[in-house]
Amino acid sequence: MDSCVIQNLFLRAQIKAHGAELCRLQTLDGLDLLWDGDPSVWPRHSPHLFPVVGRLKGDTLHHQGRDYRMSPHGFARGLDFTMVRLTREDCTLVLKDVQTTRAM
Repeated sequence: MDSCVIQNLFLRAQIKAHGAELCRLQTLDGLDLLWDGDPSVWPRHSPHLFPVVGRLKGDTLHHQGRDYRMSPHGFARGLDFTMVRLTREDCTLVLKDVQTTRAM
């Protein structure tokens, strides 16, 4: 599953599994409400920023006596999520913790 599409009585949304990123939001009559992701300007749309928004001092999170290296805006936007539920109006994506994410 690369992405899922959901809609209600007013809007249609497309969400990518990679980064659980909302990549399209439009009215049912086709009006786009989200940045189009033009790669010549900025290729993303609405990245999922977790567990931090912004940049940490020294790109390091200090927690309970340990240091964790983390890129700006966290790590979730660069990982693949798993879809666990999809209905017409609902898409649930999950990111499981693994050794790589625990290190961050």
